[in-house]
Amino acid sequence: MITCEYENSKENLIKDTYDYYIQKETYKKGLKQLRKILSVIVAWAALNIIIRIIPFKNTQNNMLVFVFVIIVFIVGMYFLYNSKKYYLMKFRNNIKIFYDKNKLLYENKLLVSINDDKTICLSNSSGNSHIFKLDSLNNVSNINDTFVLELENNNLIFIPFTAFKDESEKAEFEGIIKGYK
Repeated sequence: MITCEYENSKENLIKDTYDYYIQKETYKKGLKQLRKILSVIVAWAALNIIIRIIPFKNTQNNMLVFVFVIIVFIVGMYFLYNSKKYYLMKFRNNIKIFYDKNKLLYENKLLVSINDDKTICLSNSSGNSHIFKLDSLNNVSNINDTFVLELENNNLIFIPFTAFKDESEKAEFEGIIKGYK
């Protein structure tokens, strides 16, 4: 049986959660979809305005509409270029909101133990505990000197490397977790 005790800080949890999710394929697909939608909107807006130039007989109106098309196109390209920054900023803000609502995830000391019956017991200093079977692990990864255990029900367990007494305990934990998966 391996046991480690640690306390997560809100900042570390936000950073680890953010770094974990931006490496996932679903994040990359969401960003590609956002950029495709923005590209279509910019192209449609520019094309729609250009098509509306054709009926005008007055060159002054044509020039004003053309300048407007250029401005719309530049603004659209600006948003398209900065969509990743906006998306990441919004994503980080959503993570902060989540952790603000769930303070028990970082305000208590957590105790994680891998038992001989192939279960992971996660308990906090408030007396709450959860037991997960090792076969419910979907993925195990290392991010920012932290083990990230992804369970079948999309729960994540973050265990910092500093939770272990020494390197041998950390290596044994990693061997059990990664060896089982």
